[in-house]
Amino acid sequence: MRRWLNWRSALIGGALGAALVVVFSLGASAGIGNGSLAAPTGSDSQTGQQLNPTHWKVQAGDTITDTIVGADDAVPGGGPCASTEVLVTIQSGSFGNQQLCGTLSGGTITFTWTVQSQFGVCGTTIVSYNATGNLANNGLLKSGGHSAAGLAIVDAQGDVIQTCIPESNARALTVSKAAAGAYTKTWTWTIVKSVDHDRINTSASTATFNYTVSVHHDEGTISNVKVTGTISITNPNADAVNIDVINDKLSTGDACTVTDGGPQSIASGVTTFAYECDLSSVPAGDVSNTVTISWP
Repeated sequence: MRRWLNWRSALIGGALGAALVVVFSLGASAGIGNGSLAAPTGSDSQTGQQLNPTHWKVQAGDTITDTIVGADDAVPGGGPCASTEVLVTIQSGSFGNQQLCGTLSGGTITFTWTVQSQFGVCGTTIVSYNATGNLANNGLLKSGGHSAAGLAIVDAQGDVIQTCIPESNARALTVSKAAAGAYTKTWTWTIVKSVDHDRINTSASTATFNYTVSVHHDEGTISNVKVTGTISITNPNADAVNIDVINDKLSTGDACTVTDGGPQSIASGVTTFAYECDLSSVPAGDVSNTVTISWP
């Protein structure tokens, strides 16, 4: 089996699309956890500043990356997350819980969060991890601290936004995807055995025969050429959003099959779909793989 993986993604407004390039070549109880919430990073100036001994600031409208370090009690899986990811929840009494999926390396959980601007976010939050809701502690906000830690949503002046402005319309879905190309190559082998003499002199007491075995194969036959992966749709709204269809297609013109990709209701959080594309041969160059999602 030959495999390849090299991709990049892009988001398209309106009906939503994401494109990638495929190159053919243990459980714990809820409470204060062992993991400490580190300062978040982002592109806005207020993100990453300390508000108080239990909260870091994140500026509304920023996309932040944060880590929970020392989380040796992290348990992958739970909620919308894959078995290799850790469920991270931004807990808020004002705008509801936001479920995210973080990556785990050693005892460090890394997650990203796009903080809505203008609508729907305000006040302070508590960050937890695992399906059991282990609360990240404030050991990196206060020396020796072991209280629940979280993120405070602030404006450009660094002041906590006190009132959540209600939304008049649903926020747009976002999409990301993973892709991998693979194919099978089969060779036909031939084995030929030859000997340097085909007769024996019966008058001699001994005779020597030298045999040669030659092994060759053909150029091989390629089959089972596929592109497979997952499509992850994120619904940032508290309520479900009804979608019309999920379409996935290669730039070669080959359509892909999305498992359960028909009209349906997408719940809040992340929903993942598997897809597969079958090709007649390995393309000569890069192939673009694009998914499109539309909703009323």
